[in-house]
Amino acid sequence: MIDYVIPHKNEQEFIDVAEKLGYDELCFLYPAKDYNESKFETKLKIRFGIICSARECSDAKHKSRFVVVRATPQGNIRMIIEKLRPNCIIGAEDVLGGDFLHHRSSGLNHILTCLMAKFRISYGVCFSDVLNKARKTDQAVLLGRIKQNITLCRKSKVNVVVGSFCKNVFEMRCPTDTKIVLSNIDN
Repeated sequence: MIDYVIPHKNEQEFIDVAEKLGYDELCFLYPAKDYNESKFETKLKIRFGIICSARECSDAKHKSRFVVVRATPQGNIRMIIEKLRPNCIIGAEDVLGGDFLHHRSSGLNHILTCLMAKFRISYGVCFSDVLNKARKTDQAVLLGRIKQNITLCRKSKVNVVVGSFCKNVFEMRCPTDTKIVLSNIDN
């Protein structure tokens, strides 16, 4: 199992917690300006990548082989997929406003997921977004949107990446917890 985290000079804390939680790999995602690949003494396999906005993606692809783009309400997901082609997109479910009568406004549709499959772009489920929603109703709406996106991704054979994407070690969760949440979403 692998977890994706966004450290801020607290890499060793993330490594210690990841070892205790039972992860095999840990991927440190840095903003493009702070990107560096350091060596750490650990039994975990450590990977490095860049997390950025759509504006910074083209520059980030020159620095790292693994680029994660966080979708923003102003960003056009189709443009991100077709022109920028990052390795992973997270936060797509927060892009649009309210839900429709018969389906969720989840940020993805079958056309976008087919394009993601064509360009081999993964869909990232950001577990810290679920944890940081203040109200339970907001969490329920977010989980419903994530469920719809996972269903669309599975139909189009898009890789789904689940990670905490957290900045704080206290937001990390055990790999079995994320599997349980995902199995409940699938049903």
